[in-house]
Amino acid sequence: MKSILICGDSFAVDYAKYNVVPDHKGWPNYLADKYKVTNLATPGVGQWKIWKQVESANLGKFDVVIVSIGSPNRVHCKMHPIHKQGMYMDSDLAFMDIDRSSWFNKALTTAKNWFLYFYDQQYQDELYKMITDKIIDTIKHKHYILIGHNESRTLDTKNSNFINCNDLWHNERGNVNHYNHKGALEIVERIEKHL
Repeated sequence: MKSILICGDSFAVDYAKYNVVPDHKGWPNYLADKYKVTNLATPGVGQWKIWKQVESANLGKFDVVIVSIGSPNRVHCKMHPIHKQGMYMDSDLAFMDIDRSSWFNKALTTAKNWFLYFYDQQYQDELYKMITDKIIDTIKHKHYILIGHNESRTLDTKNSNFINCNDLWHNERGNVNHYNHKGALEIVERIEKHL
């Protein structure tokens, strides 16, 4: 039985790890039904924390490494200003998250203003690419798969180990790893073609 390491953000998280019972299985759980899976994915994290997941693993124990690449729009934070425990305590910051809940939190108001006045998309994109390159450099000696889930996560489409799920992001959205049941099964099918 192949052993698989999964790293990433909410697009790859195992909800059971957080005692959450979803409507249906996510693609990581369907893979775990067929293979020996270790899932280090954490919801809300950016590319740097995903790189740290990869670095923390003993890669020699795994036949395959799957990295669900993060968003360039998440900005690293050492400690989340709202989520001090639970599923989202290791999350980074994204403007879409801050904009919804910054009214009564001084730290989030400060972060929101930073996004409004100082955020630099070119810098974020280039930093994201550098960290993605570091991830690839760390896993290149293994059989690896990168998965991108929407336009902002599909910057490395030239890599033959890359699975682009942008079409599923548009057509099969749901509540489990951001996909419905059909989308989850399709991701598994795409992954298995690379195994």
